[in-house]
Amino acid sequence: MTKIQLPLWLGVVLFWLCAQSGYANDQESTKVFGAYTVHYSTFNSLFVPADIAKIHQLVRAKDQTLINIAVQKTADGSPVAAQVSATAKNLLQQLKTIDFKTIQEQDAVYYIGALRHTNEEVFHLDFVILPEGETQPLKFRVSRKLYTEP
Repeated sequence: MTKIQLPLWLGVVLFWLCAQSGYANDQESTKVFGAYTVHYSTFNSLFVPADIAKIHQLVRAKDQTLINIAVQKTADGSPVAAQVSATAKNLLQQLKTIDFKTIQEQDAVYYIGALRHTNEEVFHLDFVILPEGETQPLKFRVSRKLYTEP
């Protein structure tokens, strides 16, 4: 497998995880904001193969969840570059800032953030996404119970 092929595998893995993981089942994973659609998912970092994690400098640990964001134009599904930020607040009101890294592929852009947690810890995630060329951010909140076992 060449390095050119690996980012494509990351995209395939991330979208498969969104569809298959226990974190995404029975939970909304898309928000539509008029001209933009935001896809998001959370999954344990151990789901990412070690070689892929190494290439993208992602930490694999049972107590770390990855947050995947992709922004598309609603009309045609084309990828949109954006500034992505988020905070996570647990039930004890402890606030964590989530830093996102951009993973650019030929036909897609993903934003990946990491969040350390304890088993069955509940977080309220507040997202602020500013699509390139826009002045008004897209904001939304989701809540997730996170697990240390994938």
